[in-house]
Amino acid sequence: MAYRKMKDETMESIFQLWELHLFRKIEALEFLIDQIMVDMSMSGYRREQSRLFIEKHIQDMREQAREKLENKRKKVHAV
Repeated sequence: MAYRKMKDETMESIFQLWELHLFRKIEALEFLIDQIMVDMSMSGYRREQSRLFIEKHIQDMREQAREKLENKRKKVHAV
């Protein structure tokens, strides 16, 4: 899907092709986050404190994942 020519398609139509897949991943992520927050609350941490901690770490993880993907692309195009 991602590799076919999409020159005449809008960003909206391209996003819609991926939206359900992305939504399912987000739902799975939210489930994991909730489980982590339950564990943290059982250790005495407030929900808001846990949420902020998790959000910060997820942001860091997303940045690392983007860098990894970018490095992988650079290696592929350098060949």
